[in-house]
Amino acid sequence: MQSVDNVLGVLSKIMGVVASLAVLILLIVTTLDVLLLKIFTKPIPGASELIAVFMPFIVFGFLLETQRGNQHIVVDIITSKIRNPKIKKSVDIFTNIVCLLLIITIAWNIVPQAFRSTSMREHVSGLIPYPVFYGKLFTAFAFCLVSIQSVIVLIRSMIDKR
Repeated sequence: MQSVDNVLGVLSKIMGVVASLAVLILLIVTTLDVLLLKIFTKPIPGASELIAVFMPFIVFGFLLETQRGNQHIVVDIITSKIRNPKIKKSVDIFTNIVCLLLIITIAWNIVPQAFRSTSMREHVSGLIPYPVFYGKLFTAFAFCLVSIQSVIVLIRSMIDKR
């Protein structure tokens, strides 16, 4: 399990770099688009389509790292009141099972869509036909990796000696 964890760690860093580059590109494009629109009344052609194409990289690029570091937003109004360690562990395991099932359900639906989009070389409609299938493949890849990480989190929560 340690080697899988190491591979997921490297992949999460790579995906974070990809997501960071996507954020940087969109910041530059958006800033230039607004400046060109305000100064010369000529926006960048296809800028809004480019933003839509890069969004999956930004949204899902950090998902694996978030899951690995257990950094999701948590509202523990009820669970913070539980004092019994066995009940707390049971709730933790139940939460991890529900999370795993949700992530697998999402991956199960996204992967075929990504392959279908890739096989037809899907592009966004607009002034410039940017390819959409790269973002869909990235999203499917991210959810498959997060599924594996969720299994690891579940196993660790089950064998934890709390």
